[in-house]
Amino acid sequence: MKTELARVDDAPAETGAVAGALMMREKSEVETRAILARKFPRDEIACFNRVIKSFSRPAMAETAEYSFKRGKGNVTGPSVETAREIKRCFGNIESGIRIVSMSAELVHIRGYAHDLESNNYEEAEDMFRPLIQRKQADDSTRWVTPDERDLRELINRRGSICERNAILRVLPPDVVDSALETAIETLRKKNAGELKADRDDTLRKLAREFDKIGVTVAMLERRLGHELGIASVDELIELRGIGKAILEGQGKREEFFEFEPRADAELAGAGGITEASRIARRMRRSPHADDSPEQVQEHEPIGEPTQLEIG
Repeated sequence: MKTELARVDDAPAETGAVAGALMMREKSEVETRAILARKFPRDEIACFNRVIKSFSRPAMAETAEYSFKRGKGNVTGPSVETAREIKRCFGNIESGIRIVSMSAELVHIRGYAHDLESNNYEEAEDMFRPLIQRKQADDSTRWVTPDERDLRELINRRGSICERNAILRVLPPDVVDSALETAIETLRKKNAGELKADRDDTLRKLAREFDKIGVTVAMLERRLGHELGIASVDELIELRGIGKAILEGQGKREEFFEFEPRADAELAGAGGITEASRIARRMRRSPHADDSPEQVQEHEPIGEPTQLEIG
């Protein structure tokens, strides 16, 4: 991905001759890449097979879809990672982000994708105010002006969505659909214990990773309506998508889970009973659990989460 930002400083503006030279160089680079793409065209059958193989990996399958809450349901679709991975497998596609303009009141960005073989070029734009939400001491939030790092993260996050939309427009829709279907089937097999990671290990990791973002087993079970140990494969896939949405800031815990602080504190219990211990007990009572006793590693305090690893 390329992010292009024009630097603004107190130096005099570039002369017309220099600006013209830069434009000619960029044009020459694009033409060179296009010539090479036509000289070495992609083998679409081999590219498709690479896509299927890639989304057969559990780690890639877990990032295949985004999910956020809207109304009473969840909205899902191909993620930024999916678009970029299919682009990588297909080759000869260039994409990135351009900052069209930026001021104290408005940021205008553009995501683009260019299929160098077919010369198919697509763009997707976004305009937004350069503000971010900050939580206050009374748990309320307010919009504040970001510093340089936060502004860069804001632009990259929203620009990635524009880039994804542009990439998806130049890719064959059936390839994207096949990639998502493969990812879902991979997760089904993993959550059913048909892959290397067994079901009990999947549930323990699910409980630990949700605990990192402040979601207890009791809250997961209130959403499911039953114990986590008897959750179906589809329910585990849905929980994975919810966790990813919370980590990426596309949703809040309160939108997906019911909070009962007093009840949760009681469920946590005294005597050092942890989330991992509690889920291990419930799994031993579930039909999927092993009959033999199983030693469960105690849950240790974990710092700020960076990535949700479910399964």
